[in-house]
Amino acid sequence: MAETMHPQVKRTWNPVTAGILDIVSGVYIGVLLARGLLDFAAFLNDEAGKMENILFPLTAIFASAFMIFTAFCLAASASLAITGGVFAVRRKVYGLALTGSIAVFVTSLLAPFAPFIQVHPIAWIIASILGLAAIILISLSKSEFK
Repeated sequence: MAETMHPQVKRTWNPVTAGILDIVSGVYIGVLLARGLLDFAAFLNDEAGKMENILFPLTAIFASAFMIFTAFCLAASASLAITGGVFAVRRKVYGLALTGSIAVFVTSLLAPFAPFIQVHPIAWIIASILGLAAIILISLSKSEFK
């Protein structure tokens, strides 16, 4: 049997850079999640002090449910971004590395609409640029992944 020879793949800096961008973006999303949850807890505490609002319990339940859903989505996105970044740096599991980059990009586009997360729009623009750059770098270096 003749063995097929695979040419040596040239290693570039693309996956490492994309992985670092993913990890930084994932940590950024996690920090925003923590800040949003703290802001939400402060909001509920302030509203609970104003008991003249008869609909407060019902409003608090709906707001809490929506915030829990938003927090779950942001936590999943941050986890995907960090995991994808680690796999990109190690040049393993191309699909997971690309998924982490896509998670950063999609989250940076959708997160400005999340409740109780007030961040300057420039921060989201920078995060979306980081996510897009990571997607491009991962896509260009597909051959380097095992």
